[in-house]
Amino acid sequence: MNSSTRWALGLVLMSALFCALAVPFHRRAGAETPTPDRGAGALKGRMGRHGANLTGLGRAVVLLDLTTTARLARQIADEETIARSLAADHKSGEGPDETFIALQEELHTRAARLAADAGARNDLGVAESFGELAKTCVRCHRLYLYRDARPRP
Repeated sequence: MNSSTRWALGLVLMSALFCALAVPFHRRAGAETPTPDRGAGALKGRMGRHGANLTGLGRAVVLLDLTTTARLARQIADEETIARSLAADHKSGEGPDETFIALQEELHTRAARLAADAGARNDLGVAESFGELAKTCVRCHRLYLYRDARPRP
């Protein structure tokens, strides 16, 4: 195994470990899962399922369970783009903003790529695709999940 392969697999392992440990710890601490300010009521249930899917996906990737990885990634990729429907429902301007919508679409695209790599049994491609998917998660969470807790440059 060359150094870039070890690095990619290490990144995947660390990402999945974070997902597997951080979500239960957050819930044990009694904190409510924050959601975007705009359209929060409609998004709350969806975000709970989103967190569970991504936690399961992280575990599947690290364990190289490519069948489960492909299935979960495809579920994420095929989810309705709820942000667009909320934006249409909130004519008053209370719906998700364009950045949120773009990040959701990026998530779907990257999840589709991950599903394709898993379906092709390309474990190195899975590692890279999952890393790209995780970048999208971090970008979205930085902007919306902990909006008040993060200083802006």
